[in-house]
Amino acid sequence: MNDARCLSDPTLPPGVDIFRLTFPYQEEPSGLHDWSILTSSEQARVARFRNLGDRVRFAATRATLRKLLAQRMDCAPTDVRFGELPYGKPFAVALPDRSDAPVFNVAHSGDHALIALADPALLHEIGIDIEHVDQEIERQSLAPIVFTPKECLSIETATDPVMAFYLHWCGKEAVLKAAGVGISEHLQTISLNFDARAVIVKSTISDLETIQAKVLDSPHGYAAAFAWRQKPNGRSCALLQRKT
Repeated sequence: MNDARCLSDPTLPPGVDIFRLTFPYQEEPSGLHDWSILTSSEQARVARFRNLGDRVRFAATRATLRKLLAQRMDCAPTDVRFGELPYGKPFAVALPDRSDAPVFNVAHSGDHALIALADPALLHEIGIDIEHVDQEIERQSLAPIVFTPKECLSIETATDPVMAFYLHWCGKEAVLKAAGVGISEHLQTISLNFDARAVIVKSTISDLETIQAKVLDSPHGYAAAFAWRQKPNGRSCALLQRKT
């Protein structure tokens, strides 16, 4: 499987590395070099995908994630273990007698995946998203479902409404993935304002406004965004309190 390339972005917060992976579609994942890194349950999950692209995307991304985590945890890729938070967000389980495992998040679409790793001493939560831009998307019918009225207006008045649609979507999904909440039921609780590459998060849920976000450089025909929350000082980030 192809090696991931670390993105150079000086505007990322300290302790964060983002890697981009381009998928090899020439053969089944079982014939690729890193197939043995995957557990038997991961290999079985690969086999359940009907589409070759889906099989390659999952296998390549998970194998690369295992290798990147193993480098930071000083262990073999096969020793990395994953847990799952509410709403299905995965996390790396710390090894016995070791420091906390890196915080990570993953997204893939089309020919590419993004893997974000963060120092758990600096960042508590992260989220990332990448989307292939479909120029034929029915944005005017979809936008009111996933975006606030203010976001819909911003999209339709943008120089490139299609790209604006996808940047808003990537930013919104990255923020909600960082928060570790259900995406579909929280789409209308946040509204994003774009200031160049920075993203300002406004929300009816006060805790979500502590998340920061930014647009990422992406291959031609793609949009991508990254979101993060600084390490909290003695308080739980899991408690979501609605504003009155």
